[in-house]
Amino acid sequence: MTRKRTIPAIFLVRSQSARERLLNNGVEHVLLTTEPDFESRLEGLAADLGTTAVLDGLGGDLLTRILPRLPMNSTAYIYGFMGGPVPISLPATLLMGRNLIVRRFSNLESATVSKPDALAAAINDIEGLIDDPLFVTRIGKEFNFDQVYEAMSYEATSGARAILVP
Repeated sequence: MTRKRTIPAIFLVRSQSARERLLNNGVEHVLLTTEPDFESRLEGLAADLGTTAVLDGLGGDLLTRILPRLPMNSTAYIYGFMGGPVPISLPATLLMGRNLIVRRFSNLESATVSKPDALAAAINDIEGLIDDPLFVTRIGKEFNFDQVYEAMSYEATSGARAILVP
């Protein structure tokens, strides 16, 4: 969606194959979270692009690494918890000194979902993007619903995903 609207964005990935896939599909700013200079590269790029928002669909300790590198007045929206029970750790001085905000986000409570006309417009917008090759899910391993914690811990180096099945 950011490409369609020409909004600069930084994409964080956990594997080199995911990084290459995004770069090969024309995504400009892709950082590999396992690189030794990840934090400094993120800080420089976030400053250059004037980052104002972080969308975190994983939750967990990656936010501990990201938040200290954000520019003043940034907001992190947490909407996922694939990181499971792993806590984030931040000094209060970081939040106060950089005026950072950490908020939860839920699609079901958003203004878009609560207004039928806005929801219809959003669905229309998404329909034009759904066939983008970047939306293809690479299936890694299937887990039953009672294995949800194992699924959340699953990491494939190829970027394949855990899939929950009945």
